[in-house]
Amino acid sequence: MAHWHPLFVHLPIGILLLAFVLECLLRWFGQVQLRDAIDWALRLGWVSAVCSAGTGWWLAAEGGYPENLLEQHRWFGLGTVALFAVVYLARKSYWYFPMFVAGIAALVMAGHYGGSLTHGEGYLFETPASKSTTVPASIDTSGASAIYQAYIEPVFREKCVRCHRPEKMKGELVLSTAAGILAGGKHGKIVLPGHADSSYLMQRIRLPLHHKEHMPPAGKQQLTALEQQLLAWWINSGADFKTLVKDFPMPPELAAALTTAPA
Repeated sequence: MAHWHPLFVHLPIGILLLAFVLECLLRWFGQVQLRDAIDWALRLGWVSAVCSAGTGWWLAAEGGYPENLLEQHRWFGLGTVALFAVVYLARKSYWYFPMFVAGIAALVMAGHYGGSLTHGEGYLFETPASKSTTVPASIDTSGASAIYQAYIEPVFREKCVRCHRPEKMKGELVLSTAAGILAGGKHGKIVLPGHADSSYLMQRIRLPLHHKEHMPPAGKQQLTALEQQLLAWWINSGADFKTLVKDFPMPPELAAALTTAPA
């Protein structure tokens, strides 16, 4: 039931915003025939808000979310439920419309923090990740670059860290730092140095797209075949953050593919 939260969460947003628009039409344009529709929208919106808050609280218990955002989302969500209970009960009161406005404000803030939990803080203003392969500006032919810095970090940065960083540790996993990568996540270590095929990271990436444990999830920017090969090369080189290209040369077929890949 916890995973029903993404389904329930959109219902109160749509229904309660509709109720507010109808209330404004009634007040400003005298559309008194809308009163019954508003009352029904408030009932349905409140019930769906209770379902959303309940499943959300349950989902939060699974962990993997930044505490500050989680607390803000949780309490604005509960505030929305409480305020709209008061709104419905105070329909004939002077405080009805001010409480309605306050409830909508709480709803918007709960939605904002919920979006931040899902997509990361600053998501609305981030530049969308590139859909192409993350290729370095120039390929190091001297072999003096570190494999991780030149070829792996850009892939993690563009395709993974939106969900796996200190601000949003999905699965208790951080891929934005060396320490986080080495520590792994709630399932343990994610890389087995020297053995890409046995590494949990590669196994999750290679799962079919429709599989619930595929990483990144369906709908997110996926790693290309070339990016997967780069990750496998790095893991097979020892998954060290300082190993140079010259110390573990890139396989010829991978070098050829990288040279011809579109930027």
